[in-house]
Amino acid sequence: MNKYEKIRRLCIIIGSLMVVVGAFKILTRGNPLDESIGYVGVSNGSQIISVDGYKYSYNFDDEQSKLDNFVTIENAEDIPEIDYFINDDNCNLSVSFTEEYTGKPSYAVYNESFECIIESQPDLEMPGEIGKKYYIEVSVNWGDKDNNVTVKYYFAVNIKE
Repeated sequence: MNKYEKIRRLCIIIGSLMVVVGAFKILTRGNPLDESIGYVGVSNGSQIISVDGYKYSYNFDDEQSKLDNFVTIENAEDIPEIDYFINDDNCNLSVSFTEEYTGKPSYAVYNESFECIIESQPDLEMPGEIGKKYYIEVSVNWGDKDNNVTVKYYFAVNIKE
């Protein structure tokens, strides 16, 4: 085998490898909007928890494409919990976001049976019955005004005295 044939075979091997890697990347790539998704944290003034997000829909202009495999609050596993001491002036629930989001987040509150007791609202308002656990759903749009992804985040709040 001469030098020319070795270079030719090497080029064919490298080209074939590039085709296989390219095809793999095309088949496994996600939606580019997923790169704009940030993280959500919840604090009560002394404790901070990180909250998992579940993609709900992709929104392009005025069209919404809901995901079939969306995880609802009833089906979410390992929902993180945080305590809220209702009589402690230093205990304030706050939700923080790591990235810039589009529009306003909305908050819904569910009881222990996952029945919605406060519909989507622009601010987090907590019922105050001591000894109860409430589940909170935070809905956030990540991306820009015309093209974004809606992600829902869940956490639980234990109301303490």
